[in-house]
Amino acid sequence: MAYHEQLWIIVGTAAPVISLAAIVAGNQTNEMMSRWREIAASRTARGYPRAGAGHAASLALWITVLTQAAMFFVAMLSLANKQDELGVTLTVVITGSGIVLNAAAAISVWWGNEFPSRIPSVSLIRNIPVQGGDESGEG
Repeated sequence: MAYHEQLWIIVGTAAPVISLAAIVAGNQTNEMMSRWREIAASRTARGYPRAGAGHAASLALWITVLTQAAMFFVAMLSLANKQDELGVTLTVVITGSGIVLNAAAAISVWWGNEFPSRIPSVSLIRNIPVQGGDESGEG
């Protein structure tokens, strides 16, 4: 089997960039999750889907950072040993999944911001509509 040096150079370059994008997105997700937790703490129906979306986004971003760190390590090992340390197809799939997971996290955060605004604001204690319908649940 032929050694794919150019592939490993690309993976070694792309993996840190994909990880950096996930870290930056994770920081923004954490800021949004703080606001979502406040909404959920007010015990309104709008807060709960947002908190779930934030956790899903955080999980996707952590998986991205970890898999891209592993791919960077494999790329450096392959370049040092001048042999493929992992199959080409698996390398492309794992590296490409980082982009897909970043996109999934972005969609999850978007969903957490957009979808709950379409849910009527109700109190979860007695299903009594909250006066004013604002997101804080304070009326």
